[in-house]
This record gives sequence, C-alpha cells and structure tokens, in this order.
Amino acid sequence: MTCKKILPLLLLMMLSSCNSILDCVISDTRPELEDRELSSCQRFLFYNELLSVEMQNASNSDYYISDVATTGNVPDGSTCVAEGMDVRISGTPVDFGTYEFAIEITVKPYIVNEDGSGGICSTQSKKNYSISVIN
Repeated sequence: MTCKKILPLLLLMMLSSCNSILDCVISDTRPELEDRELSSCQRFLFYNELLSVEMQNASNSDYYISDVATTGNVPDGSTCVAEGMDVRISGTPVDFGTYEFAIEITVKPYIVNEDGSGGICSTQSKKNYSISVIN
C-alpha cells in the first residue's frame, strides 16, 4: 500500500478517534441473513420456517436482533419475528400465490464500548425471499 493511500486512512482515524473504523477495515464485523430458498406451504396449514443470522468476523453470542422489518408481500396470516439470532416466519396463509418480500434485520451488541460503539461495522442486513402458497 502506498503512502498516498495510508495517509488519508490514518488522518481519518486520528480525527475521528474511532477504533471502530479500524475494526471495520480489518475485520468487517456485520450481520448476514441466511441466503436460501424458502419452502413452499399450503393454504390454511400452519407454516414455520427459521432463517439464521450469522455475525461475520464476530461471535453471534455478543449480539441480538433488535428489529425485524419486512417490505413487499408476506402471505396474509404470516409474520416475521426475531428469536435470538434467528428470524422465524410462521403463520397460516389464507391465499394462493407466490409472495415476494424482503426481510431487513437490525442487530445490536449486548455490551457497548466506552466510546459508545458496539465494535460493529454494519448493523443491518437485508435479503429478498419468496414463498409459494399452494393447494
């Protein structure tokens, strides 16, 4: 790495006096929602699916999901809720069709650093999913 590239990074670290910037450059600590296809389900039958969240370059036990938000079309009768470091999609769908939606989670550390940071580079993860409700 040349001095021209190192100098701005050092200057930014000195001015912000924030170790989390260096942590992000070195370890890139962030949450990652599981990326996979969801099972199809049947109308009027209970559906239950668990998506895991993994902390990249950190221990899951140091963090928790503080918020789960969905955008798009989750099947009527279904919900998405946090359970530890997992997201549970469950309920009893009432209409046929393929439903496309995004799940976005926000994580927070159990213990916050003295400078108020949680030693985390990104607190959010968002993935697109779809569920087919069949007969």
